[in-house]
Amino acid sequence: MAATSDPHVRDRIAAYAETTPEPPPLGSHGIETTGCPRCRGTMWRQRDLFVCSACGDMKGADPMTCPRCLTAMKPPAPGRHPHLQRYACPFCPRKAAPGDTREQIEERERQRARAVRLLDAAIQERPSAQALLRDRRLTAKGHG
Repeated sequence: MAATSDPHVRDRIAAYAETTPEPPPLGSHGIETTGCPRCRGTMWRQRDLFVCSACGDMKGADPMTCPRCLTAMKPPAPGRHPHLQRYACPFCPRKAAPGDTREQIEERERQRARAVRLLDAAIQERPSAQALLRDRRLTAKGHG
């Protein structure tokens, strides 16, 4: 409990703790909550729905939106392992894990773009197959 000596505050905290239900088991998306529009209780995310712990009202989870294109991202394929679930933008290469913030989506895209640039640079530095064959033939002729 909070470290306070005010008995009124302690009573309010205790009353809140007694009326707040336990959260659902932690899923792959973490624990997400929102306010219930019907009774103003706490709604816990359960897969693709938010379920109110007080009145049982349900509402769909807000769709994941691409921060660049501002369109709804395609949801992950059903049955995927929770660590492999990714939303995908239909118009750009951005991907998002369930519950990602706009900043996390943009950071993932920066990391992906950097990895692609590094791979492109490594490919450019690697000698071509034709050059390797030519060098082998020259070396073989010199030793023969």
